[in-house]
Amino acid sequence: MEDKVTSEERETVTFMKSVLEAAFSGIYALRAVRDENDAIIDFTYVFANELIAQQLHMRSEEMTGRSMLQLIPENKLNGFFELFCTVLQKGQTVRDETHFRTSQINAWFDFIIKPIDRDSLVVTLQDITDAKNSMLQLEQQKNLVDNILKNSSNGISVTRMIRDHEGKVIDASTILANDAAVNFSGLSRHTYLNTTAVGLDPGILQSEYGQTCLQTLSTGQPSMFQYYLGVTARWLELTISKMDDDHLIHVFTDITSIK
Repeated sequence: MEDKVTSEERETVTFMKSVLEAAFSGIYALRAVRDENDAIIDFTYVFANELIAQQLHMRSEEMTGRSMLQLIPENKLNGFFELFCTVLQKGQTVRDETHFRTSQINAWFDFIIKPIDRDSLVVTLQDITDAKNSMLQLEQQKNLVDNILKNSSNGISVTRMIRDHEGKVIDASTILANDAAVNFSGLSRHTYLNTTAVGLDPGILQSEYGQTCLQTLSTGQPSMFQYYLGVTARWLELTISKMDDDHLIHVFTDITSIK
């Protein structure tokens, strides 16, 4: 009977280990090492699946029983040793993300640290490096665009078409405008971004400028145009480019002084 129970237990352990190895996330368990004063001085690996072991260029079985601070000495100073101790002390689960850098690892991780008992905890982590790098790249691109818009001496704006139920353009609204565009328009930023083109000039769609915009929207060919903005009594020289089927980009300069 004892042999049967032992066999079943071994099968259960083997099955659970297979499940953990098949997991898409990295998973490892740590047990605290305490000194004679009951203070935690290190952790040992109780289990680590292959995703974790690969980060250290090891096999998972090679990590079992090994000192965490020997394998990853950086954990003593990067805050994770202290965090593990705090999780055990408070008995509270922690979730966060980190840019984890060691002599062997340089990656972003989303992690969860869950206490099991007084001395044991489990860490589950997901490598989010690709997603994080993409997000950082988008943020850098956004900052670059923002700086271009902010520092450009030309007015730059993006206009969104407003269509009726048949898809015909009946109006347009400005959804983005840099400071130069607002200054050249002579309008307040609130008015510029919250009043439609027809609201500013009821006949704008029938005007030569309006027809040029619609032609650019239809053909995709950029247009250059000089336009008198009656509401502010300014002459503007515009380059009109198609962004997509519903948006036009305007780049313009106030040329009132030379007209």
